[in-house]
Amino acid sequence: MARLPTITRLIEEDVPAKQRDWVGQVFQILNTFISSTVSALNKRLTFEENFDAFIKQVEFTENGAATYPLIFKNNLSKAPSGIIKMKIEDISTAGATAFTKPVDIDWSYTVEGKIQINNITNIDSANHAGEKYRLTLLIF
Repeated sequence: MARLPTITRLIEEDVPAKQRDWVGQVFQILNTFISSTVSALNKRLTFEENFDAFIKQVEFTENGAATYPLIFKNNLSKAPSGIIKMKIEDISTAGATAFTKPVDIDWSYTVEGKIQINNITNIDSANHAGEKYRLTLLIF
């Protein structure tokens, strides 16, 4: 990806003298916009502030089929198009530890406008019964 340009302001002196009286006012407005835009694009965009997305943490205890579904409110302005697992942690003991097995999340969008986690693979009740987890999701 290309780097942002180093020029972030328009300078009134770069315009012919006959046009400077009105160009200065336009440049002031444009410079404010350019400065804000370059600042935001310089690694300052966030999912929740700049995109129709939100981060959700869900805590649950693994109890096999009784664990699911996990249901929570959709904070988007539309039905979600995707969910990305950012992190899953085992919080059964003091100090959260990362869950290192690959997991996949089966989810759906309910008619009530809620997000429903139907299953999380590799967390099964046979090996993980009673363990408590914190799931961090990016929903967009």
